[in-house]
Amino acid sequence: MTGRGERSPVAGSGSGGGPAPRPPGTDPDRTADGTWSIIAGGFLLLHALLHVALAPTLSTADYLIAGRAVSLSTFGAALLCLFAYRRRAS
Repeated sequence: MTGRGERSPVAGSGSGGGPAPRPPGTDPDRTADGTWSIIAGGFLLLHALLHVALAPTLSTADYLIAGRAVSLSTFGAALLCLFAYRRRAS
């Protein structure tokens, strides 16, 4: 305090000559990282749910075959979505 009820400049308030801090949620790198995480997490959840649904309904031999197909297709779809997002974002 300066003694007259005025506040002294605070570090990081934009008055120090440096760039002003960005408002929360506007950093493009963090937004992109969050979007990549949501896409990857969504496909991993879908992958797990498909395996949980298949496991009790199929015999072991059939599950091994179907599980491989489910794994390849969900990971392929996830990669396509991530590459499409990357192309759109850049």
